[in-house]
Amino acid sequence: MVEITKHAEERYVERIMGYTERGDIISYIAENKDLITERLNKMVEFGTEIYEGKIRDGSYVHVVLKDTWALILDRKKVKVITLYKIRVITGDDEFNKLFVDKMRQKIEKLQNRKVVNTAATEKIVEGYQAKIKENNTRASEYEGCAAKLREQNMVYQAEIDAARAITACDEMEIKHAVEDLVAAKIF
Repeated sequence: MVEITKHAEERYVERIMGYTERGDIISYIAENKDLITERLNKMVEFGTEIYEGKIRDGSYVHVVLKDTWALILDRKKVKVITLYKIRVITGDDEFNKLFVDKMRQKIEKLQNRKVVNTAATEKIVEGYQAKIKENNTRASEYEGCAAKLREQNMVYQAEIDAARAITACDEMEIKHAVEDLVAAKIF
């Protein structure tokens, strides 16, 4: 049995029982609280839940349809928050029922499509997650190889620098020897 909020009780009395005056609504609720709770619980029990989630950036709710009535329940499905009759055209119950039936069929079709697409998506995700993991492993291996190649290049560069240093030293010694040879005489 779900709890009925004060707001839902008031909407029941207004929208189903037809009371419009605030005092009459409060009196009816006081005298018939158990009856209201029983009837709304029956509507929830024999209704069809058509949606679970957020609607128009609002709170997370459950939407239950019973004939042309929409009942909005809280996230945990323990409270009826409000209810209202779906009326596209006032006074044309046949059209409104047809509209609700068509919309319910559309919603069911979309929900079935979502189930199929969700299963397909899970297979795609599963397959690509395995490939991503494999690629990440390979990338790590390549990164390790690249780091080793960079280290090796640093060693090679050090060898190049050492060889050039030896040549530079040889050049310096030759220069000094020539200076010793020719600089001994004053021009």
